[in-house]
Amino acid sequence: MRCRQALVLVCAGLWSWSAVDPAYSLNDRTSADRCSIAAGGNISDNDINIVCGISPELFRQLVEQHENATSVLKDLTAEQKDRIANLSEIRTLLRDKLNLNEQQIKAALEAAGEAETPPEQIPEKLVEIAVRYSELLQELEERPDDDPEIAQRKQTARQAISDGELDHADMLLDEVIELEDTALDQRALEAAATRAQKAQVAMLRLRYADAAQSYGNAARRLPDGYEEKRQGYLEKQAEALYRQGDERGDSSALLSAIQLRKSFIESTDRADNPDGWAEEHVLLGTALLALGLHESGTDRLEEALSAFRLALEEYTRDQVPLRWALTQNNLGNALLWLGSRESDTLRLEEALAAYRLALEERTRDRVPLDWASTQNNLGNALWLLGSRESGILRLEEAVAAYRLALEERTRDRVPLDWARIQNNLGNALKELGLRESGTLRLEEAVAAYRLALEEQTQNRVPLRWVQTQNNLGNALQELGKRAAGWATLAEARKAFDVASKLSFEVYGDRHARYFNDKITEVDQLIAERRDNE
Repeated sequence: MRCRQALVLVCAGLWSWSAVDPAYSLNDRTSADRCSIAAGGNISDNDINIVCGISPELFRQLVEQHENATSVLKDLTAEQKDRIANLSEIRTLLRDKLNLNEQQIKAALEAAGEAETPPEQIPEKLVEIAVRYSELLQELEERPDDDPEIAQRKQTARQAISDGELDHADMLLDEVIELEDTALDQRALEAAATRAQKAQVAMLRLRYADAAQSYGNAARRLPDGYEEKRQGYLEKQAEALYRQGDERGDSSALLSAIQLRKSFIESTDRADNPDGWAEEHVLLGTALLALGLHESGTDRLEEALSAFRLALEEYTRDQVPLRWALTQNNLGNALLWLGSRESDTLRLEEALAAYRLALEERTRDRVPLDWASTQNNLGNALWLLGSRESGILRLEEAVAAYRLALEERTRDRVPLDWARIQNNLGNALKELGLRESGTLRLEEAVAAYRLALEEQTQNRVPLRWVQTQNNLGNALQELGKRAAGWATLAEARKAFDVASKLSFEVYGDRHARYFNDKITEVDQLIAERRDNE
């Protein structure tokens, strides 16, 4: 059967409402004038025509049958009643043709009254309500995946609609909505937790970029109302991004970590949560410091310095001595790297003072690993200061500090930290070796670098690997100058060559000239040795 547009559309048993004026049809035989309702073959084999204008007596009879009908219907004037369509025939249509029971017809009349429907539109609205009854009862059929409690509520709501108890049905459907929302939230929570677990697996595999992405996905998957858990996932994302940037030389990851940390600070009320506010500044400063080491300027380092100083306004020695000591240690790191890029030694002396303050609370008995970390940093400050002085006292103090740090930060306990300290020890030994006529210190430096490279592998921490390979090359070059033959120089060349290749992958051509000059210099030394053989 063809389906044509009309006031009521009937096709394959589905009804919808359409306003077409002045005339409309469902087939070639059914028509209606304005203020009429027309229904065609899909209702029954016979046409139904309802025409405006019934007698007041028929209208009163219909209203009396429904004592609870609203005042809108009861209080009509005689003129308004004269304009009402033949409601007795509509009632027959609602009951016999559209399968509405008496309770549903009563509810339909009440709905029309509550909506203050103009009298001339009541016939149309009654049919519209009838159609919606049919659609709603179909939609409330139980679904196979419905939770048993939800299915039971839907069935009860369906029965209430069948009985014309729309208020009760509305209340039941509110309960269904609440149950479904709870179920959706629970599924979203579980989905977020699974993504966070995936991130943890990535962290175990040192795949920090993958972990950061999964933590971000977990945070986005959470429903509204779980802001504390979302914050937790974002904190872990920031930590993974920092690891990716610090250990892999990924500046974009560090930038993302910094942006997250700044957003955390903006959302943390200093007055309500001073410790949290201070902690975010420490973490922000740490990320800024890591990024500053990758850049030639000092803006990030200055920002890091400011962040640590702000944190110290809340982290006081009296109230939180260990957090105060941690921040003093980090403040020393920012001063150290700023001082390394300046000609005078003021910042380096300030760094030295900050580390020594930190060690007053970070004692070996109290926090041995933290004590060792600050001992390493103290060694760095002494090494840089000693490198600028003619004497060797501070360099000897630096070597002593590194060796103390290695007593607690052992290879078994913290392999990457152990390797980093070995690299730093190599730097101090090499500087001492440059000031001595023998080769003992240089040989010790080479040994320290090679130990560091056993843990600081190319795949694990490529940035540090490049740095240590370069340091090894410098030590071997100096040692090769003092040794017979050119074998040691060839090892130096190899160290510079492999460092140059990975440096290009990480930094582009930023350090290309440096490595080209080093390789050229070593090649010349090798050529001279060969010529003299």
